[in-house]
Amino acid sequence: MSLPTRRQAFAFLRPLKGKSTTFIVANRNANLSASRFILTCLATLRIDAGLFDTSCCYGVNIRKLTDGLPSDFKQRSTISYITEGLTYEESLTRMLLLESPAILIDDLNAILHLLSSHNRKSGIHRLSTFYHTLSYAARLNSLLVMGMVYKTGPGSAARSSQRSLSRISEVQVVTEARVGGDVTFRSDDVPEWPKDGFRATPYFEPKT
Repeated sequence: MSLPTRRQAFAFLRPLKGKSTTFIVANRNANLSASRFILTCLATLRIDAGLFDTSCCYGVNIRKLTDGLPSDFKQRSTISYITEGLTYEESLTRMLLLESPAILIDDLNAILHLLSSHNRKSGIHRLSTFYHTLSYAARLNSLLVMGMVYKTGPGSAARSSQRSLSRISEVQVVTEARVGGDVTFRSDDVPEWPKDGFRATPYFEPKT
């Protein structure tokens, strides 16, 4: 397995440091590609990560995505799950206690669904409050805070939820991926990236 160069990893992650970011993905393939590249960049720069995986209920399993990464990166990083016996907020709050320089949450749609089991508006408010806390911690401690957000369907309620999810962060990144090919990250909030987007190659194939 190969990793991105330090120069490429630095160019991608440096503008996101000290901010909260949402990566908007259209489908599972885009999620896989974006997550793979983010994880390999963190591994290249030897940045410890706190990974919050909701895929025990939905989505893509982060543990599988880390299978091809260097063992020292995996040993320094922590994967957290929604823990039985704790409220969802308590499970999320454990992310803040890890004191990791990078946090990756996959995915925010699943967390919103869990928090909105009785009231969608309340779920958005609760998730926004948590993410704003992460944003403050990012600014205070120069952290990388990143979350994956799936685009939703054409329904008005779905569109409203997706917009609300992407807007809870300071930086919104639209991610496009070709099957078996490159992934492109585009954002008006990251002027340091090329105007036509930051193009990258996922550097390993996870066992999914």
